[in-house]
Amino acid sequence: MVSYLKMPTYVASILILPFCIVSGIVASGYYSKTFSARAFGLICLLSGLTFEGLEASDYLVAPLGSIVYTLSITIGIGLFSLSLLLPVTMRLLYTNAFWRLAGVQRVRWLLHLLNHGSFLFARWQAATMLGRFRVYSAVPQLTEALLDTDTRLRAAAAQSLGLIGDTSVTAMLERMIADENEASAREIATQALRKLQTSS
Repeated sequence: MVSYLKMPTYVASILILPFCIVSGIVASGYYSKTFSARAFGLICLLSGLTFEGLEASDYLVAPLGSIVYTLSITIGIGLFSLSLLLPVTMRLLYTNAFWRLAGVQRVRWLLHLLNHGSFLFARWQAATMLGRFRVYSAVPQLTEALLDTDTRLRAAAAQSLGLIGDTSVTAMLERMIADENEASAREIATQALRKLQTSS
């Protein structure tokens, strides 16, 4: 159901996006001395605006709502991809900032990215973050990712399932260990299974 009381606020937030982006570029360039710091500031700013767009899509009348949603998801996938180019320290800071900026949209966005992401490394990043922040509701999607054709995604999904600690996936991890051809992914799945067995 559309909230017509909130709609003007979200329409206004979308209209000022260009201004916010330009301000963010100027601010990050002026106050930061290194390229990494500037990139980090800009990615965090754009992430916040992306989630504002996702939030707005829930309150806007179709087709505008669906357009905003699609644009937000597209920008978000690009931001995740860009974050992988940052140095390790900046990347860790970004994931923490992402979790705070995203608010109630964070799980929804990560699950969408895991299931429909255009870039494999972005899907891998999403799978990793779902485990790092112990998102229990992501267990079905992460379990399905154990059967993916990409080795890194299978390994990330197995590791995240071990972190989340849901023992119902034990059989799937055992199946992955038995069928996995890549030694590195098999080792990660084995460690995840041990973690589940010790926690039960």
